[in-house]
Amino acid sequence: MERFSPDYYHRLGLHDGADEKQIRAAYRLLARRYHPDAAHNSTMATAKSERFLAIQEAYEILSNADRHADYDRWLASLPPDKRLTVQIHQTLGPISLATLHEPQAATLLLDMRVDSALRPKHLPLNLCLVIDRSSSMRGPRLSQVRRATKEIVDQLEPDDVFSLITFSDRATVILPSHRNLRKEVAKSLIEAIEASGGTEIYQGLQEGMNQVMRYHEADTLSHLILLTDGHTYGDAEQCLNLAEQAGNRHIAITSLGIGTDWNDQFLDSLARASHGTASYIAGPTQVIESFQNQMDRLRAIAGRGATLSLTPAPKTTVRDAYLVSPEVDALSMVENQIPLGGLSFNHPTVVLLELVIDPLPASVQELLRWTLEVDMAPLTRRREQISREVLVDVRNQDFPLETPEVVISAQSRLTAYKLRSQAWRDMEQGQPMQACKRLQAVATRLFDLHETELALATLHEAEHVKNTGTLTRDRGKWIKYGTRRLALPAPGDVP
Repeated sequence: MERFSPDYYHRLGLHDGADEKQIRAAYRLLARRYHPDAAHNSTMATAKSERFLAIQEAYEILSNADRHADYDRWLASLPPDKRLTVQIHQTLGPISLATLHEPQAATLLLDMRVDSALRPKHLPLNLCLVIDRSSSMRGPRLSQVRRATKEIVDQLEPDDVFSLITFSDRATVILPSHRNLRKEVAKSLIEAIEASGGTEIYQGLQEGMNQVMRYHEADTLSHLILLTDGHTYGDAEQCLNLAEQAGNRHIAITSLGIGTDWNDQFLDSLARASHGTASYIAGPTQVIESFQNQMDRLRAIAGRGATLSLTPAPKTTVRDAYLVSPEVDALSMVENQIPLGGLSFNHPTVVLLELVIDPLPASVQELLRWTLEVDMAPLTRRREQISREVLVDVRNQDFPLETPEVVISAQSRLTAYKLRSQAWRDMEQGQPMQACKRLQAVATRLFDLHETELALATLHEAEHVKNTGTLTRDRGKWIKYGTRRLALPAPGDVP
């Protein structure tokens, strides 16, 4: 077998396993961009020549069916620490631009997937559950939470760290952070939890963070799960400050709200501040499934503290950034840096960037350069950094603007999410009729996406808003979190 380099796909700006069409299209753009004949001076010609030769070498291997197959087999045989363990597929829509005299909009999708060869491994957990045991949790809610917590205890492995905090108007450490938990003793302590008192979330969060920090180590995945059914009183700002500190330490918080009386805006803010997620549990019967989903998700995390950095070209503005898998949500972007949290084995992390591009001359133009940094050290003994440019062919003549199907699919899901978010803002601003119209538009999008049950619920909510000027507490939360679950199809379905 001939000698290869592990970065041939990367040289062409492609993910491992790219097909013939993708390889050919990438090569054509790069060859036009970096051919030495396109240089304006000798220094630039030398730099372009070196890059062009590297591109040409990669293309000669990947464009030949036999050599391509040999290369893929060789690449698969390498140990994880000798190759890229995160594959990123970038898709621009439209794929070409025209030489217009006004700005143009474009969409960039970045599909990030962890190498499946790492799947047998997972990070030891440093997990803390912070459970609301206030009076309103009495009955089936707390009963199901106790049962779900015991099932989590049964799934713990010897190198996992687990702690359990309950709170009402004060916090109680039921199980301090510990490895090799004595499971039967732990389950008897869980069964003894009773409901009483009010709701002060900060007390529980603070004690939960204290427990997590005891075992917050480089080779563990530290995480905190908060479950509540009510509003916190007087300590929201303290909670958000604590969540921000957690996020800075790469300790994500999952916020779970059960029932209809909890403050969804507060739990959303709490999760976002720590680069975590918020979810809705409609009733007691869903608690066990929700806890199990969280455990499955944590077991699948391979990379921690992922950050996407953007360097736009002078004519490019990044207007907004969104997550479109594993859920749909707005992303925070500060100084062109986007924190993404953990990367998973189970599903791709797909980021959608909305770009505005000022008029450009006809040629192959660079729109931006992005860099992903993610800590893969517990699995591959290194922090991985992947950087790539985004090129576009700008043409003089008129032509149909072709947008890849995966971009159209992502935009459709994002539109439903945006319309729902705008409807909620309309309600906050006292414009229920405008909210009603937007909800009707959301329903139309949901029918198009074959989300029939959610679409019908949205139509009912629109009618309720029209008649009463208010949102329902139960159906409203279901619609809000339902439109976040409109993620792109599962791995293998995204081209």
